[in-house]
Amino acid sequence: MKISRKYMIYTIIGILMLLATITAVSYAFMSTNQTQEESNIITTLDCMDISIKGTNDSLNLKNAYPITDSQGKSQIPYIFDVTNNCNSYVEYYIVMSVMDTSTLTNEDYIKVQLDGNKNLRPSSLEKLEKENTFSITENTLNNYVLISDTFNGNETHTYNYRMWLNADSNNIWTDETVKNQNLTVKLSIVGVTLNKPDMLVDTLDTDEDSFFLNGPVKRNEIEKIAFVNHTNIPEEAISSWDATNNQNNLIKAWRILNEETNLYTVYIGQKNGVIANTSTSGLFSNLPNIKEINLKELNTRYTEDMSYMFYETATNNTNNIKLIGIEDLNTSSVRYMTNMFSNIKVETLDLSMWNTSNLNQALGMFEGLEANTINLSNWDTDYIQNMNSMFAYSNIENIRLDNWNTPNALKSNMFLETNLPQNIYVKNETIKNWLSNDTNLTEGINIIVID
Repeated sequence: MKISRKYMIYTIIGILMLLATITAVSYAFMSTNQTQEESNIITTLDCMDISIKGTNDSLNLKNAYPITDSQGKSQIPYIFDVTNNCNSYVEYYIVMSVMDTSTLTNEDYIKVQLDGNKNLRPSSLEKLEKENTFSITENTLNNYVLISDTFNGNETHTYNYRMWLNADSNNIWTDETVKNQNLTVKLSIVGVTLNKPDMLVDTLDTDEDSFFLNGPVKRNEIEKIAFVNHTNIPEEAISSWDATNNQNNLIKAWRILNEETNLYTVYIGQKNGVIANTSTSGLFSNLPNIKEINLKELNTRYTEDMSYMFYETATNNTNNIKLIGIEDLNTSSVRYMTNMFSNIKVETLDLSMWNTSNLNQALGMFEGLEANTINLSNWDTDYIQNMNSMFAYSNIENIRLDNWNTPNALKSNMFLETNLPQNIYVKNETIKNWLSNDTNLTEGINIIVID
């Protein structure tokens, strides 16, 4: 990530000092000093406001030692608000900087978490994106991007920050070099004023005889859809139209007829890729003759609602629908996936790398889905509140839940009347017992614990 636009910097949390002594197998943290002085708040935009709610000892690690993620998440957080008092649209980044006075710099030893309008799951520093192309504060070793988000004027976002030593790191318990090390960090906000991006038009009607993207072609007349990174309309296009949400012609759509099937391929193009709307709810639903959707040039960075996105599509297609690039969709902002894949047929769905740290609703997400394998193995389930009927009535041979923690979500009828054979892969007996006892699991489903 490179930020080349003019930015505003707000240092919102002062220095977090961590002093440690270590033996081969035990830790003793002597003290943690945290300060927040008025002089530490650096602002270059008068209409941006930072409100610190934390107390000086809210990240106190006194007499602490490496802890698990569940223990880390239970710590009292450091709380702060970010308010956009401007009339303009602002994109901002929350960045953690490790200061050059730090001697505890092994990226695997330190874990951070951020909860708020956007969430960062517990992550070691080595998993975070580094940003060293702009000067956040002086005398830093590395800058780590925790989250990025946007907000409109007069909008406030609240965040909870936690940090701990990573008990899951194998080396931390025996590393003699950690003795008497210290860690100094600062959290900063980098804000960028910009115009709202030009997005794909919103989906207003999803009946199969309604017009797709407000154009001249009906949903039941389409056999393929492809997103492209240009607006060069070919001569063989039957027609074209403006598919931009604000009708400024920056996103163009066109259709090409397949004379053998008398159905259309619809292309949607925008320079550098098509930016999806904040809601893609129902975007590809009820396309009865669709065979293939190429999503490789669809940018869903700003999308918050993907409910019913592929709902009951390809119902006239006896073969599996091809969803090209589905594995690479940016889901970091998505909160709603209700009935997203309900009642469709695919060969596989590899969603293992989807970022679900902000996902709230997965109600009926795969209800009635037919597939050989779906892979959800790396999902963060901590923030999901509703998994009711998530796999109900589905016909899926293999479901990969390898790295799931036990969710706290509602799970009524989660596996109601799922069809056999079905194998579910999990990481331990705890999640196996949760599935067996709490999700209305169909008798005969095989739960396999992966060591």
